[in-house]
Amino acid sequence: MDNILLACGDGIATVTLNRPKALNAINADLARELRKTLERVEADSEVRCVVLQGAGSSFMAGGDIALFKNRLQGLELGETTVSRTMFDNVNGSIRALRRMPKPVLASVQGAVAGFGLSLMNACDLIVAAESSVFFAGYGQVGLNPDGGGTHFLPRTLGLKRTMEMVLLGEQYSAQQMRDMGMLNRVVPGEELAAETERLATKLAAGPAIAAANAKRLVNTSFETPLEAQLLVEEEGVHQCTRSADFAEGVSAFLEKRRARFACKPC
Repeated sequence: MDNILLACGDGIATVTLNRPKALNAINADLARELRKTLERVEADSEVRCVVLQGAGSSFMAGGDIALFKNRLQGLELGETTVSRTMFDNVNGSIRALRRMPKPVLASVQGAVAGFGLSLMNACDLIVAAESSVFFAGYGQVGLNPDGGGTHFLPRTLGLKRTMEMVLLGEQYSAQQMRDMGMLNRVVPGEELAAETERLATKLAAGPAIAAANAKRLVNTSFETPLEAQLLVEEEGVHQCTRSADFAEGVSAFLEKRRARFACKPC
């Protein structure tokens, strides 16, 4: 069985974590296939929006405990490092999500823990079923966060809430996460698929060059001084105004109709 499923249509690439019996816990095979799939959709100019979701009852319940058991056996044999290939694939997936010039929507349900939490936070927007449960989980098995968790969480939650989440290891409801600014939408479980489709369709119909610029600008804003940010914003606007999407957007506004954006992601 494939660990990752990919379906493309109408400008939307849907990437599904597909180890439902293991709550989509990440192992070496899933990590490798996820990176490969995300890099594929990143390079596909026909894809205007990416949806990342989990098959079955949960999005991702962290790392595969069987993998950790193998790690313990390796330590007994004198190994001193975690598999570099595993980290290359895990980190490669996070980089692809942040780097790709198209919006990524996470659609989550059930358990979202460990690397699942980091993977979700690497996406641009998040819609969650109201029954979802979120927790860092790393401390329970004696690990520190990975997958960019210590990058994304402080930027969203602030320092103290991040420390609370990663040090105390408590569980949070979807509504609590929404109240803390972590989630964009919380919906009843039976409405998750429909809301995901609605948001993805809207994102895919948007101006691709403007969206790519906005994502890049927001991603770099924490490390960019104001004066430099003003200049790169200006450069982005100049790029947008040279595109067919800008002409279409202005025309549609003046003609009081919905714009039909056609430019591909840059």
